[in-house]
Amino acid sequence: MPDDARDLYRAMRLAYERVKDRIEVSDVYLTGYSLGGTHAAWVAKLDEQERAIGFAKVLLLNPSVSLYSSVTALDAMYDRQVGDDPQAAQAIIDRVFTRFAEVYTREQDVSFDGYFLYRAYQEFQPGVEARERLIGTSFRYALVNLAFTADVMSQGGYMVPPDAALGSTTSLTNLYKHAFRQSFVDYLDGLYLPYFQRREPALTRERMIREAGLLPLEGWLEGNPRIGVITNRDDIILQPGELAWLERTFGPRAVVLASGGHCGNYQRRDFADALVRFFQR
Repeated sequence: MPDDARDLYRAMRLAYERVKDRIEVSDVYLTGYSLGGTHAAWVAKLDEQERAIGFAKVLLLNPSVSLYSSVTALDAMYDRQVGDDPQAAQAIIDRVFTRFAEVYTREQDVSFDGYFLYRAYQEFQPGVEARERLIGTSFRYALVNLAFTADVMSQGGYMVPPDAALGSTTSLTNLYKHAFRQSFVDYLDGLYLPYFQRREPALTRERMIREAGLLPLEGWLEGNPRIGVITNRDDIILQPGELAWLERTFGPRAVVLASGGHCGNYQRRDFADALVRFFQR
């Protein structure tokens, strides 16, 4: 998280430098959602040390308290509903596109946007297990792409031999099949932790997991009136005890809405009202 915060803060400073002579800035506010919500807290902490921007208010939207617990919860959906068969994952994707096509071909004029996807969702009303399959498979696809890219760029040897000469015509089928059998924990232990241990040999798995989230900032967040949080009681990335931690840590600066899942209510009035109230007070 400190590495990410430094990268993000540097980008913000560069952007501000390019426009500061052309615009008048009265205040600078910072907000982020999901992983960006967790990042926003770390960026704000860094800004307090560097004092290069000066965030007047910082709002975390649906942040992860512990990245490890959030990510393993999403990954577990794939393991429960799909297992280690890469053909099963492809079959799920095929079924999804087939059902979307059924809706698409019936309509005279349709854009493939969020409204269309929501109409398709309303029509087919997938059950709990089907939703878990969709979320888990979507996450595993993202994980495969992330692990492959990180492995190639770092020459970590996790999925791809460090001396492999990959080109635009290189077949990745076998890598793809292998990668779909690897969980987030496999990636964590096989590539992520060794990469950072090369920089800091004393780094332990337990410390790395604890430091990836909001927990290390608990005391600073408790006493900082400039920072607030909005989340949902049914957010799927929050694990047992984490909602209570947010409410305890932020106190009256925590707004917990009754529903909305993970980032699913940003167009609703109750969310918009809570957001505006925070920045206006």
